[in-house]
Formats: sequence, structure tokens, C-alpha cells
Amino acid sequence: CSEAEWMIRMVENLLSITRVGGASYHLKKSPEMPEEVVGEVMEKFQKHFPNTTVEVEVPDVLLEVPMDAMLIEQVLVNLMENAIYHGGSTEPVECSVSIEKDFVTIYVTDHGIGIPEEKIDTIFDGTGQTESSSSDGHKGMGIGLSICKTIILAHGGTIRVRNLEQGAQFSF
Repeated sequence: CSEAEWMIRMVENLLSITRVGGASYHLKKSPEMPEEVVGEVMEKFQKHFPNTTVEVEVPDVLLEVPMDAMLIEQVLVNLMENAIYHGGSTEPVECSVSIEKDFVTIYVTDHGIGIPEEKIDTIFDGTGQTESSSSDGHKGMGIGLSICKTIILAHGGTIRVRNLEQGAQFSF
């Protein structure tokens, strides 16, 4: 029941975020602790991917960041699912929170095949379908990262991706 209620709220939020350019939409930010938001995502994620290991690293200091926690949770879920479906690695996915000068950055890292260089510049524009290299043949509509970008921009932030020596790292 709680999962169904969460899904209904998420759909409502995603419908709202599509109107973010309109004057009628106001992001509902409140002070949230990033480690609690990450913890909520981990709880849901482990239910859906019980055989996946996720390594989490959060700062030892308590901090509050103004955000719409449910929308940030959706960003994390999208990025972590992509790491599983498209990363093509059996290594753990990493999720970390870093305190920068005047902001907090959240990283999601996989140790898989990385992002094809020709897709790096357009990966957030939502124009292409994706197909996984994983054995489940998961296909995506290519809009998940576009939704992530919209949510992060609505928060006044930025979202980036870079290839590592092995794998990819998304940060916002």
C-alpha cells in the first residue's frame, strides 16, 4: 500500500514537473537531510533489486539542504536503475554525498561499460531509446535522464555525466 501511495505521489510530481516552465508551478522545497533521502532510496531500491550491492557514503556532519525530497528520490532511483540496466557490471553501484563549498553534490557511479562518447553531449535531452547490454534486454524510452535534468534544473542545480576509466559517474 505504501509503495502504491508513493507511486501515485511520484506520478503527480512528475506531471507537475513537466509544467516547471509555467508560472503555475512552484517547487516545494523544505530542508532535508541528504543521508535520509539516500536512505529512503536505498530501502526502495533493495526491494526491487535485492541481488544488487550498493555502497553508500555520506558525510559525518549533519546538514540540511533545501529540496523537494520526493523529486530528488526519483532522480536517484533513475540514476541507480540506469547504472544496473545499462552499466553492464557486476561490481557494486556507488552512491555518495559530498559537501562542496556552498552546495552538496550527489554522485552515482557504476563500474561498467561507460557511456558511448557520441551520446555524452545529448544523453539528457530525451531523444533516444536505450537498450541495455544486460541479459534482461531492458529497454528504455530515453526520457528518464531528461526527467532527472528537469528536476535538477528546477532545484537550481546542474546534472553531469562523465566516463571513468571503467564505468560512468553521474552527479548533481
